[in-house]
Amino acid sequence: MHLTIQFLGEFKQSDIPIIKDQLQQALASIKPFGLHIQGMGAFPSTSRAKVIWLGIDSQPALVDLFHLVTSQTKQLGYPPEGRPFSAHITLGRVKSDVSPADLAKIKSTILSREKIDIGMQIVKDLHFIKSDLTPGGAHYTDIFILPFSG
Repeated sequence: MHLTIQFLGEFKQSDIPIIKDQLQQALASIKPFGLHIQGMGAFPSTSRAKVIWLGIDSQPALVDLFHLVTSQTKQLGYPPEGRPFSAHITLGRVKSDVSPADLAKIKSTILSREKIDIGMQIVKDLHFIKSDLTPGGAHYTDIFILPFSG
């Protein structure tokens, strides 16, 4: 599970120390904050689920974090995505070869939980993660972690 603040795509290994330093300085004033997690859904829709997610009530602290991170990475040549920020926790991805019967089960499961209320989660740090897509699914590796201590 993860909440993506910004997807950088391909990045140069030599940029990692620079990105870390920029973000560390920019995040120095950020304090841990809470997010209310509620609702379940799918992108692009429950009928054609490709990504299954949990919803997050938009919090000013999260929006501020998004703007801070994207402004810093933009300075380093990593432009923000073209679509608006949509805060959500990715639970998983649906493979393209899923059967219609399984897709119907996925839709039913999501719809039965669309009003789920997980509660409050405290966000204490930012993880810079590398994802490697494999036939068995994505593998995530922390490159560095920046704690919020402001």
